Amino acid sequence: MYGAVLSLNESTGEFSLVTLPKCTGEQPRSYRQHNLRAIGGGAGDDAGEGRVRIIRLVNNEEVELLTPLHGIGSGSREEWTVEKTLRLPELTRGLPGWKGCFFETPIAATILAVSGRSVVMTPRNVTWPFSVDLDTMEVERVYDWGNKRVLKWVFPVQPPWPPALPLHANATTAS
Repeated sequence: MYGAVLSLNESTGEFSLVTLPKCTGEQPRSYRQHNLRAIGGGAGDDAGEGRVRIIRLVNNEEVELLTPLHGIGSGSREEWTVEKTLRLPELTRGLPGWKGCFFETPIAATILAVSGRSVVMTPRNVTWPFSVDLDTMEVERVYDWGNKRVLKWVFPVQPPWPPALPLHANATTAS
């Protein structure tokens, strides 16, 4: 079946078939990690915290945020509706390094990562990652490397200070 995703409820271990709503325009040929991701719910959910949503790329330059009509697990087939539709060229215009040609390819963008209610994407043919907060619609560059092509994604991590050093039982201290 096209437009359906097999969903695992991790708390019960049960699978359910999730049917996605039809796209208003051109439907992707298939859903993969680069054009479909699940997103955890935000604190402002009316139906309760932790409600899952789905983000998908459609129409070459649009992002749709899908939300369930009923809670997940309410039936054998889930029904979804489009909560928001975002047009990437207009959303990202004004960010450092933006070019109009970024979203002119048949597959305009790729989803790189999802963190909470934010999604990190990049235009398909160039390394220019940006983040979209789906609650506030705030858009920002993840980092700015100028014209350098980056092969690995680097997200800043700050180690704890002072560092935790293991203490071995056979360690001796000099006095």
